[in-house]
Amino acid sequence: MSKIRKYGLPAVLCLSAAAAGILVSYRLLSQTQPEGQMRPFVALRIEKYFGPDGKLAPLPGGIDYSTIARKSDGSQIRFVPVQQPDGSFSLVRIIFDVSGKEMHVLDDTKSVVTYYRSPVHVEHHIADFESCPPEAEDPTAPRSSRLGYAVVEVKTERTSSREVEDDDQWVAPALNCLALAETLTFSGGSRNESEVINVFEGEPPESWFKVPSGFTERSPSQVAAAYAARFPGHKLMSDQAAVMGDRVYRLNRSQRQ
Repeated sequence: MSKIRKYGLPAVLCLSAAAAGILVSYRLLSQTQPEGQMRPFVALRIEKYFGPDGKLAPLPGGIDYSTIARKSDGSQIRFVPVQQPDGSFSLVRIIFDVSGKEMHVLDDTKSVVTYYRSPVHVEHHIADFESCPPEAEDPTAPRSSRLGYAVVEVKTERTSSREVEDDDQWVAPALNCLALAETLTFSGGSRNESEVINVFEGEPPESWFKVPSGFTERSPSQVAAAYAARFPGHKLMSDQAAVMGDRVYRLNRSQRQ
C-alpha cells in the first residue's frame, strides 16, 4: 500500500507533511492499449486514517488525497499535496523511473532528493506491477465491480517485528491488479482505508516525470535546512530523522560508484 507515512527511509523527507485535497487536471491522451503488459493510467485516490478507537484522525492529517500515474514502461509518479505552516499548499512528487532513479521532488524548497536503484530492483518493481497475486486467480475469491472494472478481493497478512498488518484489497486485473479499494488494519486496532475515486486510462504526460527547472539536488538535512529557512520556527523533520536520512542518502551514492 502506498502511504506517505510508510514509504520507508528514502521518504523520510515526507514524514512531517500533512496532506490536503487536490484535483489534478488530466486530459486523456490515448484509449488504445499499448503493446506490452503494462496498462498506463492516472488514478485519483483518497486515503483515511482511523485510530484504535475507530475515529478518523484529526484533520488535516486524517485524510490524504493523492494522484498516481503509471506509464506503460513501468515508471510511476505519485503526487501528494501538503499544507505548509503559512497555510499554503505545495506538492511532494515521488517519481520512480525505470532508468534506475527514484526522485523525491519537493516544491516547498525547490529540492530534489535522488536515490539510485539497481537493475534488479527495477526489474522487481516492474514485475510487481505487471503481475497479479496468485490469490486473484482463485475462482472462489469474492468478486465485484468498481468504477466499471471487475475486481477481486485479495486478503494477506504481513508480520513485522513491530506489528501484524491485515491487508484487504479489491484489485482490478484489467489494471495489472491496481487496488481500487483497500483496508489495512494494524494489530493495535488502527486502520487505513483507501479508495480510488477515478481512473483515466492512457499514457500520462511525459512532463510529469521531469524535474522542473530551478530545482536543486539536496540531501535530507539540506532540505530540512532550506525548509527551516523558509518557515522560521518550523521543522520538516527531527534532527535524528535528518541524520538517518543523510546516512541512507550517502550510502546509496557510495553503492552506485
